[in-house]
Amino acid sequence: MTEQSEERIIDYFAICGLDVRHGLQPNQFANDNLHRAPLYRSYKPDVLAHYPQNVPGLEFDENAVSLMCHPCGVLFATQKDKRKTSVHTFIITREDGTMTFGVALTFYEQINNAEICTAMNTLLAMHMAELENIQSKTLQPHLGERVYKISPKIKRKASSTNVRSYSLAEDTLYATKVLCVLSRLPFIDVMQKILSALYRVVMGLDKVELNLESYIYNILYEIPCPTPASSVSFKSGAHTIVCQRPGTNELPPMDYPILEIFRLLGIEDVLNIYTCILLEYQILLYSEEYEYLMSVAECLTALIFPFAWSQTYVPILPTSNRHFIEAPVPFIMGLRRSKDDAFISEETLQANMCVVDIDKAHVTLPEDLPELPNRASLREDLVKQLTDLQEQKENKRLHHGDSNASIDSLKSFEQNHPSQSDSMQSLSGKLQQLQKTNPAFTQVAEIAKNAGVFQSIDDVTDFLSEMQVPVSSPPRKLPSSASFHNFPTDGNESSAMYSTDLQIEWYSDNTMIRELFLHYMLVVMNNYESFISKEDGAFDKHAFLAEHPPAQIPFLAAFFDTQMFANFTDSKKYCLGVDFKLPCFVKLFDSRLEEFQKVYKNHESVRFIKTSQIDDILKAIRLRITNVSIKASDPRPLDSTNGLSADKSDKQSEGCLRNLNDHLLKREILPEKKVKAKYKKRMDSLLQTKTRRDHLSDTPKLVSFQDPNEMGHTNWKFVEALLKECKSKTKKMLVIKLDRNEAQELGHGDSFVTGVEENTLVTSLCDLLERIWAHGVSSKSNGRSALWLHLSAFKQQNEGRIPICRERQMKRKNSLTASDFNSRSASLPRPGHHRSRSRRGSIESLETFSTSSLLEDITNIHKLSELRTSIGYARAFIRLAIEKKLLAQHLRSLLEDEVLLKERYKRFALLRSEEEREQLLSYLLSLDAVDYQCFTSTHISITMPYRVIICPRTAKLTGSAQLPSQVHLTLYGSIDQSPKITIPEQSLDFVINHRNLGVLLTVKIGHVDTGAKWFLDQILVRNELTSLCYRLPCGRWLGRDVDDGAMERILIAESLMNAEPDQWTRYQTPPRFRSPSLPRRGGASHLRENYVQGMLAEAINRLVKYHHKPESDRTSLTQLLCGENGLVPALELVFTFNFKSKTNYFSKKLFVWDYVEKMAQYFLQLLQGAYVNELNETTRDALQRYTTVVAKIQRSPINVGKDGKFTIFILLGLQSKMLQKWMLAASQSIPTVHMYDENSFLRSPSLVNLIAGLLDSLNDIPFIIESSLLHGV
Repeated sequence: MTEQSEERIIDYFAICGLDVRHGLQPNQFANDNLHRAPLYRSYKPDVLAHYPQNVPGLEFDENAVSLMCHPCGVLFATQKDKRKTSVHTFIITREDGTMTFGVALTFYEQINNAEICTAMNTLLAMHMAELENIQSKTLQPHLGERVYKISPKIKRKASSTNVRSYSLAEDTLYATKVLCVLSRLPFIDVMQKILSALYRVVMGLDKVELNLESYIYNILYEIPCPTPASSVSFKSGAHTIVCQRPGTNELPPMDYPILEIFRLLGIEDVLNIYTCILLEYQILLYSEEYEYLMSVAECLTALIFPFAWSQTYVPILPTSNRHFIEAPVPFIMGLRRSKDDAFISEETLQANMCVVDIDKAHVTLPEDLPELPNRASLREDLVKQLTDLQEQKENKRLHHGDSNASIDSLKSFEQNHPSQSDSMQSLSGKLQQLQKTNPAFTQVAEIAKNAGVFQSIDDVTDFLSEMQVPVSSPPRKLPSSASFHNFPTDGNESSAMYSTDLQIEWYSDNTMIRELFLHYMLVVMNNYESFISKEDGAFDKHAFLAEHPPAQIPFLAAFFDTQMFANFTDSKKYCLGVDFKLPCFVKLFDSRLEEFQKVYKNHESVRFIKTSQIDDILKAIRLRITNVSIKASDPRPLDSTNGLSADKSDKQSEGCLRNLNDHLLKREILPEKKVKAKYKKRMDSLLQTKTRRDHLSDTPKLVSFQDPNEMGHTNWKFVEALLKECKSKTKKMLVIKLDRNEAQELGHGDSFVTGVEENTLVTSLCDLLERIWAHGVSSKSNGRSALWLHLSAFKQQNEGRIPICRERQMKRKNSLTASDFNSRSASLPRPGHHRSRSRRGSIESLETFSTSSLLEDITNIHKLSELRTSIGYARAFIRLAIEKKLLAQHLRSLLEDEVLLKERYKRFALLRSEEEREQLLSYLLSLDAVDYQCFTSTHISITMPYRVIICPRTAKLTGSAQLPSQVHLTLYGSIDQSPKITIPEQSLDFVINHRNLGVLLTVKIGHVDTGAKWFLDQILVRNELTSLCYRLPCGRWLGRDVDDGAMERILIAESLMNAEPDQWTRYQTPPRFRSPSLPRRGGASHLRENYVQGMLAEAINRLVKYHHKPESDRTSLTQLLCGENGLVPALELVFTFNFKSKTNYFSKKLFVWDYVEKMAQYFLQLLQGAYVNELNETTRDALQRYTTVVAKIQRSPINVGKDGKFTIFILLGLQSKMLQKWMLAASQSIPTVHMYDENSFLRSPSLVNLIAGLLDSLNDIPFIIESSLLHGV
């Protein structure tokens, strides 16, 4: 028979179980199965029948269906055992990303085949014979030559309790069989009810008139799929089922109970997992119940609407595909706990994975998980909504007199789900602790388990009770009233299952919780369309982040880098400027956002409220269920009028599923020309995110079943995806460090410059490298970092290769501290009078500034006491290597050890492929082109060694470099500053151990006034951990009666990170031109006027650019103000241009500060004179502030000399925006005429107006000047 294809609720009906024609075939996918008793083993399942034979566009995959229907294989039992009937749902994901939804009902059916019963009896006899011989290596190959004795008590326990007996004559044998329905639509509730009705017909629980084939034929071919905003009712067995489909203005269908996940896990853990899903972490679900795995996975992924999980998604992972957990890609997978597993095996865990033990309500979170924005508000809304829903249920049940059915209060959500620390007191935690602390128990337990002595937790509990070890209660089971798909065991429960009131209550509860999370997404993504470019559809992430508080940036920056967010924005981008309609989920979200902005326009708070729109949706749900749109035809006898003949004598025997009549159920379905388009439209409107999950994602797909021939292809796709992701991340890290104009010149538009913070990018690269190192690893990492384990193994094998000279240097690093100083004299050269000789000495003194080795960096990271986990160590190592520009070099050195590589990794691993390995290192090598301070800015509390080399001028008489007594030093960084350290006499090279200072900005050096005077060339500072080097040029005298009389000087740090080796030679005698204080007198006289103007204009231009850059991209303001080519040195040139340092040959040399003091006296006379009223208010205010600033500097107890005081004067003038006004007021004053030549800047009206105009452009820039530069003035 043939018919045209049309949309139907059910696509396939299948029966899976043991094929008696093939006998008892061991389940090839079961791990370690032969040591069990035959009744405990799992056997190969087969698809016994499926109808129809083929559906156009949905090929029936027998391997996948049998695997998902029997994830643990076919199981056996006798009449003595508990034979539980259960229902579980599953999803089959195909290579193209499409999903098929299935529901499987598992029950035990009596085996009447004599050959199967005889085979089971024979296997049991063989097993008992082998069990008697405890040394049998067939059962215990892992024991090798070792022989253990088992006590008679345990042996009796094995024979009487754990090894179930089976008598061919006395016992009845049962095996699991599965009824299954498949659909492309997620009508899980309807599918479960259909299977329940069919099962009741099979078991004879419902008396019906028709054969089983009539009901199966009806659900396959005669029940149409409801259109949006409509419903269909039909009859299955003795029950009427209603299938309702949401409208276009409602959220897509989701038939799993969302309230159940809060009962299973609690509010806090649900929000934590919700955060991990949004950031696309690896998430592993763990439970004994398949339905819990599906419920948690489907409910949580439904709550992230309008986004969709676009990575690997396998809520139920069959035992045969357990290796998928090692996949180096984001995933959501569900793993079933076997009954004899007390806790999750550490071998199962991967580094930085979110592990959810549903049965024990225990969640292990990844490290450094960003906090969800507005988490407190979301939690409060959830608590209020859950409380309201429970009160409604309790009031309804009390009204109907059902006091026993009340649901637990909100308090039970937290009481029944303890925190992680409390969960460790459970049975699993205690067993784990006992195995670690009691070697005898560990040994006995291993032998007993592999010998089949015990198979469940109860047996272990009995054993522990004999040892007088207290244990906690078994894992908590969810109350039956909380389950969404309870399997009916009697008539009352069956009636409740099909109750329309209960159905309305389920959908209403789901709607309220989902609307609450949608409201949260509307708050987070509010006004997002304003940041989408109308030209190319690109989303301006940087501008969006700038509108949010800094506390939300870590999460939002990481979220904007996920595949789900890219898919969402791309769907908007693809429809820009073309004739395509927006996908339904985007259109729905935009319409809700528009409504949200109207409702909350005048509200100060954006807390969740029940709007009129939600009320209309709840009314529509009730109306569709109570007033059905379409009533499908009832099942009817299949007789000759249908062209078929039914065997009336073929009755369904109670408790056993007979063979179905293939002639009645097989029906060929011909495809329509537009059926593919119809299905695509249906999927896009109904499932939206479910079927679009992987359409835009390049992540390799993990389907529910793969044969060995597909494994290699899948692994290659993993490698390709990892390399592509590495290329993308390193490219982003490069571009974000480039100037915007420079990035555009290189072909990177604004859409590529994401503005994501440095820490977020580096963290994502750390996670990627961790996944790469976990790919194909031979030995399990037990939840630890695979990269750090590799580095530790490399260090252990090569510890003896550290050069002796480096060991001596490492010992000297910790010889001095800021509090307990025990410095030693440096072996500085004796250059004599020849410059070339002094340069050679400088090179020798700086040899210790060379790059540290990989082994030293591993050792240094290992010594950091602030780190606690292997993942933390691995991330710190990566950050340190990036900062030192040695990441590619270090990893190359690590991977060159082929022996270690082969020992730790399988042949198919990415790291074992030379071509892909070189490609990976080439991407990482590109990071050496930019400067990152990712280690320094992250680990701010660690102690770092700072090596300081002071370079004074060599004394002519002694020919050696010496310091006077009582010299003191203070280091100032972007994070912290060191205390004032007194340097012992003649200590020129020493190490200071201090808390992380950050980027070094300035160094204050001086000495106590003892009459000494000395000349300081420069200071060199090196962070021995990060290898960051700084040069602080001086080129000035220190002493009361020399130069400008300075006893202290502030030196500005210049980074030498990018200095080439041949450039070190020029740093012995630094230019005397660069210092925050005044250059040598007369140094500006030979400069041209245009040169000084150009320097000033460039310095101001750099400050304007600095102000308009994002805060995360800004460099040091201190360097722009006082460093080389800074604003302060440029202004000093302006003031010293044609300055008369001597009025006559015999007069004392003058400094610009002398001119500043004379101007203060002159202004003070004007303010106190008779003509003060002739001055306008602006000029009078400028003169008053001038005299006040100069008086403060004169009164301050500082010993920075006249040039140092002049620098403070300029900085305070810039900070108060008064410097240009002071220059204009002083331009034609008497002191200016006496102390400057006629062609100077201050005496030329045109030039002084030009300088004032340039300085006016800085009025909008706030100057936050470092306190060390102002000396506390």
